[in-house]
Amino acid sequence: MPIIACYILVVVIWSTTPLAITLSSGSVSFVAAVTLRMVAAAFFAYATCKLFKIAIPFDKKSIAAYISGAIGAFGGLLCVYWGSAYVPSGLISIMFGLTPIISAILAALILKEQFLTTKKVFSIIISIAGLSLVFGKNVNESAGLTGIAIILFAVLLFNVSTICVKLTGTELHPLGQTTGTLFVSSAFYIVAWACIDGTIPNHISIINMLSIIYLAIGGSVIGFIAYYFVLQKMNVVSVGLITLMTPVFAMLLGVFANNEKVINQQWIGLAIVIIGLALFVLTKQESAKKIAE
Repeated sequence: MPIIACYILVVVIWSTTPLAITLSSGSVSFVAAVTLRMVAAAFFAYATCKLFKIAIPFDKKSIAAYISGAIGAFGGLLCVYWGSAYVPSGLISIMFGLTPIISAILAALILKEQFLTTKKVFSIIISIAGLSLVFGKNVNESAGLTGIAIILFAVLLFNVSTICVKLTGTELHPLGQTTGTLFVSSAFYIVAWACIDGTIPNHISIINMLSIIYLAIGGSVIGFIAYYFVLQKMNVVSVGLITLMTPVFAMLLGVFANNEKVINQQWIGLAIVIIGLALFVLTKQESAKKIAE
């Protein structure tokens, strides 16, 4: 598949995932929706591994990597589904757009990677200022504040998961890693569903079902494969631009497809967040060049 097609595919999937999560529950609980998604994704990923003869090892090191991945795939994703009941899909995308910054901070604290520079700190301050404008109104509402806290915790868990996978030192094929993580996560989800919900819905609406299928195949498997391919073939700045574009597209999609209300203050805040992220990505590229030299 041409690299530009993969790049566009990643942008489309990342932009539509928050709205698909919102639409996947309604006739089913959020726990049932995410459990169905992950179980379906696990079997689809397994079939893909078998088709392309990709190994899914189960030695101690690999299992540690799968469990580390499940911190995000289970803990993080469960929080996203929970928080989507309080926060519009477009705003969820904005918070996940901060992933490069959060991952860099965690890498500095846990992996002792060089991080703190004046430019990076300045870019973080700009992004936080923009984020405060985006959520200014919601922070004054208890439900909105709850949703923001849940989604931010989800973002943290996803980043902690990435760091933990890196610490295991495994060199698994990305799809093999994904498949193992999906199966481990599915086991946790089934237990969570049994404890929190435990009911089998009599009817699942067409929109809910299509959203779950899309998230299982597109969001959990195809999107990951495309992203890994892009990561291999393109430079840091080009990949970083994905996190700048998706919040804009996600907010527009939420407005036009789901009638989500976005006030002018939030659009201004989004613009400021993107400026901060852009500065951070460019600074990261400069740092990489200096290290290479």
